Amino acid sequence: MAEECCYIGRATERQEAPDKARGRAVYAGDVQLPGMLHGAALRSPFAHARILKIDTAAARACPGVRAVITAADLPPRRLGKQIKDQPLLAQDKVRFAGERVAVVAAADEAIARRAAALIRVDYEPLPAVFGIEEAIKADAPLVHENIKEYLPSSTGVTGNIYACERIATGDLEAGWAQSDYIFEDTFSTHSVHQGYLENHAAIVMAEKDGRATVWSSSKAPFGLRQHLAEYIGVPESHLRILALTVGGDFGGKGVIMDEPLCYYLSLLTGRPVRMAMRRSEELAAANPRHPSMITIKSGLKKSGELVARQVREVFNSGAYGGAKPTLVVESFNKAAGPYRIPHLLLEAYSVYSNNEPCGYCRSPGHAQTVFAVESHMDMLARRLKMDPCSFRLLNILTEGEAAPTGETWQDLRGREVLEMAARLGDWQAARPEGTGLGLALAYRGTGGGESGAVVKVNSDGSVEVITGAVETGTGSWTILRQIAAEELGINPKMVRVVQGDTSVAPSDSGSAASRATYTAGWAVQKAAQGAAALLKETAAAMLGCLPGEVAIREGSFQQLSQPEHLLTLRDVAAKACKRGPLVAHGSFEGRNKDTVAFAAQLAEVKVDQETGAVQVTRLVAVTDTGRIINPPAAEGQVEGCVMQGIGFTLWEDLAKRGGQLCSSSLADYHQPTSLDLPQVDVVFLEDAPGPTPFGGKGIGEVPITPVAAAIANALEDATGVRITDLPLTPEKVWRALQKKSQ
Repeated sequence: MAEECCYIGRATERQEAPDKARGRAVYAGDVQLPGMLHGAALRSPFAHARILKIDTAAARACPGVRAVITAADLPPRRLGKQIKDQPLLAQDKVRFAGERVAVVAAADEAIARRAAALIRVDYEPLPAVFGIEEAIKADAPLVHENIKEYLPSSTGVTGNIYACERIATGDLEAGWAQSDYIFEDTFSTHSVHQGYLENHAAIVMAEKDGRATVWSSSKAPFGLRQHLAEYIGVPESHLRILALTVGGDFGGKGVIMDEPLCYYLSLLTGRPVRMAMRRSEELAAANPRHPSMITIKSGLKKSGELVARQVREVFNSGAYGGAKPTLVVESFNKAAGPYRIPHLLLEAYSVYSNNEPCGYCRSPGHAQTVFAVESHMDMLARRLKMDPCSFRLLNILTEGEAAPTGETWQDLRGREVLEMAARLGDWQAARPEGTGLGLALAYRGTGGGESGAVVKVNSDGSVEVITGAVETGTGSWTILRQIAAEELGINPKMVRVVQGDTSVAPSDSGSAASRATYTAGWAVQKAAQGAAALLKETAAAMLGCLPGEVAIREGSFQQLSQPEHLLTLRDVAAKACKRGPLVAHGSFEGRNKDTVAFAAQLAEVKVDQETGAVQVTRLVAVTDTGRIINPPAAEGQVEGCVMQGIGFTLWEDLAKRGGQLCSSSLADYHQPTSLDLPQVDVVFLEDAPGPTPFGGKGIGEVPITPVAAAIANALEDATGVRITDLPLTPEKVWRALQKKSQ
């Protein structure tokens, strides 16, 4: 049974909400400094071309211009996390339309952009490749001729394929021999933008000795400091990163963007330099979700039991692969699903193409993989004339069983969330004509990392939590307030979370991988426990008893043996803080290997037979959360995931023609709004404890992963039409309906 808590599990006012609502929140793009210059980049109009000559004379002569930089002015280093393959400015050739070729610093942004447009570049167009199938052909034009320069090991590298990974268990050939049926399906997904409203922005003030202060929209200031220091060649201690309010992230704010360019422009001019991307630049060059092509081959018994599975996943990384911390999108190990499969082979490949570089987007790779796996599961069930829900339940992992890839998790709740979604969504009920129901199931672990926190108690009894963890709009600071308040026995309103910059705050891995409550939460809990222990020592001295005889309850210190003996927090804090604030530190580093969170969703759709338009009318989202710290925040996470999942499934698409992006603004890139959101029934399953403080699980990403498959499965249930490539546009559905009726 969960421990009794005063503030955990309750709605709490979000600390940052009033400033955002009143327009007082400060974003990176809001920062104004004396003498600040503005930068703008010249970007390539070609998807693949050799640079023959760059003439910057006209730009340099433009009134108000203070500096112009090309690749020739920069060190010959490359950017990237695990693979360093991207130049800061294009060297010798451009590899995607939108790649930066030169950058200008001027007195204001308008002058900088006009001057950038005056730069003359002579290009020699080269053959380009865009789709996965054309990129992996043996005779395809090479995006990178010297891949071995980036990779110390080139095993499995051929042509535009720059990385491959493999997981094998059991004996696949024996599995095929034991199967009564073998079916194979191929699925494809497209590229979408993360959808944050705040564009990337950075301001840098560089000093002559190489030191610099950086204001950035990054969600990972310590990671930014590390990679920026590495690129420009200075110690990390020379850089101070000030993280500000982040206006949405969804995976997109964890990479270096224009910070190094601002640094070199500032170093050259001796003045602070600001660069802010326009929406057209965001859509063309800001590391969107990877397109994919996934082939799944499964062997089954007549009874419906899965025997064998072979999966080949190919992810289109675009022109560069350094925006992600792994060579291959890590989700390929989820391609078995949460199912019992004795014989398994999973293979994943990363491929270069002449598209914008792809990076992390909410539940990176998982959304693509689960769409394929859960669509395939429905298709298998229908071929066997089995109920799709019953087919999943027949094969789902149960407590004590190891996953096909070898992991063993505790407190599995896949069966429970699936059954609950089916029951709440009236799975067995008759459907009106043109209406269909679809189920899908997914799982995801809570990411690991490191974090630190400082809890400072002031003499008036107020508390400050200093953290390096960035609030990206998810409500994570509210969670940290509640954790600190619970340990200190005070109202969360008495706690204020302070975003420390990298020169004063404890290190943090960044707000990613559904880990903020896990890593930063544990650090805050440990620091708060330390502060509580110090306060108890002071209270015990004041009460004339031992610290172990003191309890903190609702802002008071009580002697357990004599409950009538009470001290207020203000009294104790005043005594403890005579020589300054009482300070306690906490740190945490960990990897969660024991638990995963499950999510099952049932989608109800209506299909217009005349137009092919698919309308999601209801979505039941059941999520295995463990103990919830703040219910409204958790509901918001699920609803946000559902909304983004619907956009990914039905509308959003970074479509291109000849490498040129078709969408230049949100006016012609259809992101869903509140008007597009169907009835969403959010249900939490809290009975299986997780790794966060008080037994919760990371849920910021798992609810997005089943959405696409649930809708695609409902589409087939409504129409008999199966579409295996996203998005499910009216045109695709209409053509499929016409083909079916012929």
